[in-house]
Amino acid sequence: MWKYIFLAAVGFCIYLAYKNRGNLKHSKIRNDRILDEWSVLIENADGKHDSFVKSMELKSQAMDVPDVKFESREIRLTGLLLSGTRSVIIARNKYLKGYRIFISARDYGHQLSVSWHLTQKQSFLLKLATAAAKNGAIALIAFPVLLTARILRLTHGLVIPEGMDIFEREEFSAYVGTVHNFVKDAAEEIMTGLNQDFSKVDTKTRGFLKIS
Repeated sequence: MWKYIFLAAVGFCIYLAYKNRGNLKHSKIRNDRILDEWSVLIENADGKHDSFVKSMELKSQAMDVPDVKFESREIRLTGLLLSGTRSVIIARNKYLKGYRIFISARDYGHQLSVSWHLTQKQSFLLKLATAAAKNGAIALIAFPVLLTARILRLTHGLVIPEGMDIFEREEFSAYVGTVHNFVKDAAEEIMTGLNQDFSKVDTKTRGFLKIS
């Protein structure tokens, strides 16, 4: 019986590998798993987008974190409610495959909406691994598929937060914490220039890490 289960798992994994080839590179943002986020609305700061971006650039150059790279991109909105494009800064860590932080600063009326979202690109196997980590019954059912995927190295270099060891979690926290500090500091500079009190802003993130 186990022989047939294993063969079925192998066949299923090969099918997934073919179906999702390149998926982690080209997946739509709306299919990503949002793991953590932070945002603030700065009053009377419309038109300050360029100042925010410049501050981010200076901070990343000053800190010189070699494993974290920033790039400016135009992202096409593919959700159900919004359309068009949006300018963002994407922060990536070379060790954390599939993870991205999208940083945005845009006018919202006479306010500047500043935010970042930590996402993980999703495939069926990653979704299955996430569900298995949260539910013992699903873990038991999914075990043959996930074991076969590991043997075939279909998930090589990919890890969900729930499956990280202490050193991976340390790298993960440092990556997100660094970006969070850059965004906070840039927002604080803008608020200070407008004589606004940044100390009243809730700096705790709303997600997996809950850093401040």
